Amino acid sequence: MKGFFRKNPLGALVADDTEAQELLSKIKINSVVSCEIKRPRNVRLHRKFFSLLKFAYDQMDYDNILFDDFRSQVVMLAGYRREVHSIATGQTRWEPQSISFASMSQDDFEELYDRTIDVLLRFVLKKYTRDDVATVMDEIAAFA
Repeated sequence: MKGFFRKNPLGALVADDTEAQELLSKIKINSVVSCEIKRPRNVRLHRKFFSLLKFAYDQMDYDNILFDDFRSQVVMLAGYRREVHSIATGQTRWEPQSISFASMSQDDFEELYDRTIDVLLRFVLKKYTRDDVATVMDEIAAFA
């Protein structure tokens, strides 16, 4: 069984949904249990990431690159790539790591977002500062 928990000001994890309440009700007081802690992905940050990419894509001087190719290159330049070996040719190529909710933790996605800003400032948004990008993203988020 799986549930969501919230850390309270005293540092204790408390049930945040009915599944978690049911799970806790089955554990005896002072019992030791093992658990895996994972923060669920923040859908707002996921949307903000794609808004950031779309903004940068629209700022490019050339339009001979598809958005999906642009996204893939940015993700790889941010360091989120994996090596793929071809059994047919023996060659190696790089492809972007999956950023799906199932494939990437919230912590990793936050780091990807931060590194993506660095990549975009270096290669695309050369006239912008990190603060400029944050301001633009806040403005975009206000209308989303």
